[in-house]
Amino acid sequence: MINRLIRSIVLLLITSFSYCICANAQEKIIITGQIKGYNNEPLPYSDVLITKQDSSKYILAFDVADKNGNYKIELVTKLKFLQIEAVFMGYNKGVKKLLLEKGKLKYVHDFILEFSTEEIEEVKIVSEKPLYQIRQDTTYFNLAKIRDSTEVVVEDLIRKLPGVTVLEDGRIKFKGKKVTNVLLDGDDLFEGNYTLGTKNIQADHVEGISAVENYTNNPLLRGVEITEDVALNLKFRSGLSLSHNLRTGIGSDKRYSITHKAIAITKKVKAFSLLDHNTLGGNAGQGFFNPGSYINRIANNNRSGAPNFLGLSMSATQGERNNSFFGSINILPHITETFKARLNIDYFRDKAESEHYSKQIVTVDPLNPIVIEQSNEQIDFPRFFNGKLLLEKYLSKNIKVDNTSIFSVKRNLSNNSAIQNKTPQQFDKSINDHYFKNMFVYTQRLSNGSSMYLNCDISSNESQEELLIMPGIDLKSNKLIDEQLTIQNIRSKKDGIELRGMFLVSLFKKHKINVGFNGKFYKTSLNSTLNNIGLHNDFSNEITYRIFVPNMSLNYEYKYNKIEIRPKINLKLYNYSYENKISYLENSETNLLADVSLGIKYKFIYNHELLLNINSSAEAPDDSRIYDNYILTSNRLLKNNKISFKAQETQNAHISYCYNSMLTGFGYSIGANYNRNNYSYQTDYIFDQDITYQTSYLSDNGASGYALNANLNVKIGKILERIGIKYSYSSNEFYNSVNSEVAQKKNNNRHYIQMFIQTKVFWNLYIENQTSYNRSVYFSENIKLNDNESLSSKFSLYFNLFNRINVKAFYTYVVPSLNNFNNNNQSLNATLRFISKKKNIIFMLEGRNLINQKSNNLFNTNEYSETISYSNLQRRYFLFSVEVRF
Repeated sequence: MINRLIRSIVLLLITSFSYCICANAQEKIIITGQIKGYNNEPLPYSDVLITKQDSSKYILAFDVADKNGNYKIELVTKLKFLQIEAVFMGYNKGVKKLLLEKGKLKYVHDFILEFSTEEIEEVKIVSEKPLYQIRQDTTYFNLAKIRDSTEVVVEDLIRKLPGVTVLEDGRIKFKGKKVTNVLLDGDDLFEGNYTLGTKNIQADHVEGISAVENYTNNPLLRGVEITEDVALNLKFRSGLSLSHNLRTGIGSDKRYSITHKAIAITKKVKAFSLLDHNTLGGNAGQGFFNPGSYINRIANNNRSGAPNFLGLSMSATQGERNNSFFGSINILPHITETFKARLNIDYFRDKAESEHYSKQIVTVDPLNPIVIEQSNEQIDFPRFFNGKLLLEKYLSKNIKVDNTSIFSVKRNLSNNSAIQNKTPQQFDKSINDHYFKNMFVYTQRLSNGSSMYLNCDISSNESQEELLIMPGIDLKSNKLIDEQLTIQNIRSKKDGIELRGMFLVSLFKKHKINVGFNGKFYKTSLNSTLNNIGLHNDFSNEITYRIFVPNMSLNYEYKYNKIEIRPKINLKLYNYSYENKISYLENSETNLLADVSLGIKYKFIYNHELLLNINSSAEAPDDSRIYDNYILTSNRLLKNNKISFKAQETQNAHISYCYNSMLTGFGYSIGANYNRNNYSYQTDYIFDQDITYQTSYLSDNGASGYALNANLNVKIGKILERIGIKYSYSSNEFYNSVNSEVAQKKNNNRHYIQMFIQTKVFWNLYIENQTSYNRSVYFSENIKLNDNESLSSKFSLYFNLFNRINVKAFYTYVVPSLNNFNNNNQSLNATLRFISKKKNIIFMLEGRNLINQKSNNLFNTNEYSETISYSNLQRRYFLFSVEVRF
């Protein structure tokens, strides 16, 4: 059966590909005209459809007339007889037959519609409107054909839109592209964290949804900026739209949860607030909002942050026990017609506990192996505060200024009680991180086809970290240091300024040119000391890293007929200097680097597309990569050191062929990717004047790989079936040395296969399964040292009964090593929901971690060590909760 399925898919791909090539050889037919009504007045935004003349009424193409009633439709067809329909509310539908003459490519057909004299029930033409309409880069969905009263929140509605896919985490794709923003009447309240809205805004508050391709959030740059972003815009009914609910739950093992969420939307003000407090052993907002990922996304956006070494890990809240709190207030008011603001305030705190045991045998010297046995209990106290204020003012209809200020504070205290080789140890770790950034943007629309903007960013970030270890380990003697105290202090600071400017122009709607300049300067300073009180050994580093990068970029887009071409080049003059004041080492270098890319899209008939992207880039190492090779913590002492490196080079290519019919829901895609990374560096750690180890050394590190993927979507009625398969291979070959002056050749080859299926079994029962297989083979001097195969599977089930009772179950099975089944891990979570008739009260019974073991055993080996460990997983429990919407 599988072989027949594969043969069918291959035949389908070949047939569709052949058909689209043949169809493309035909010439395009252009149909234009104007739609008028009473007294020959134009009927703006009328619907125009091209259908077959048979009884199927199959829609071949359609358009929405402009404000003057003019329309233009282009299509390629083998048919000889067509039918044109013009529709406008309150008027009789206009219908004209069209006979295509050989050699004639242009046709003009005007319509004069008459008032309808039928009863209201007879003149309703909603059913005649297509499921969606496309006008330039915007797709308008007809929600009247999509709603079936089963939708509770907006996400339920979005899942039913043609061409839209909602992923497991709530992120959205449209025509295979990631949706970057979800707007509320054109306002971006969530700034990319749109799952807050889609999972909580009530579906019946939304009157319309549209998808905007080539989206830019600056209105003065629309139509001239080259972008491939996609946004969904939700149109709300007039007046106040309030989505408000309160959920409280109590469970076994002293678990509880209290969650409040409110989203208010009017034309003038949009706001939302979040509040969550729980002891569920996970991040606050479990099943509703993940503060950990939200905070990490904020940190990733703050790209000018100082390097961090001891680490502030929000994932620590996934411990065996926790007590977390998260609160957020966000408001976007339109103060005047030309002035609006946006304020975001977030606060998070937690207390998380976890346990871990490990035994490691280090065989750097086979005759004298080092055995480290450790068990510990860890308690983390993370804190996070973030504030952001945006002010946006139109000085005129063509000039806009924006100013954004961000202030963040991250703190974490960690207490770790450990027993290492039967010797008690106490690790106390603290981190205090402050970040500030101000961004000013000036934008001016010069004409209908050109714009410019200027941007200035100023940022400062300071991180202070402290690690207290008692006792430590002397690496020279490989012995424990009894009753001695080791303290490490790290202070890193990064200040930067960045200036950007861009001139954007669109010529004849076929050409877009974006010419930009950029200059950025960053200074990062690092001061690190490690004191071993008992041995009276002090190790320190004081490092300054400066980088100045002026660059110019040229981004060009050409669109004609069915082809899009996007070449881009970016020239960068990297100038960096490095200084180590302790070891009196200095280094500076200037390099001219270039980024080059080429994107090509060719649209065949009937939504067939061929995509090609080629990229090549070169980057100087950032400060985090450099400093990662300087700071050694825990049981390793800090040394003076030096480093040398070269620019990192990256090349990648992607080609894919896809078909996506939004009308039928049928689609497929096949693609291939290739990538290669190349860089090298060398770090020498100096123990004293007589001992030097090259503990990190890579020469001509070339990592390359390719990936193949295929996806199939089939939609029959309300059934959505998705089948996907992905294969990737990567190879990494380099020379490396660890605690030795001799470099050894290393290889690492990796194969990865992923299969995915989503389908409806019967009635309202849906299943989804994703299985992944991974094999990694590691060689040293052409000798195989490790061959590991792993397997993971994620299975989910959803059953809906009478639109009021539903069951969800999620099962995961992970085998880290097929050679050692002791590492296997299983997890099962299930939820039973009962929804009241008015959908304002929801009762839930959740069972979490139902088949988890109390601990997870691991056994790992590599070239230099063997490690046996286990860590506690979250305990199984039940939670009963009630959610009230009002």
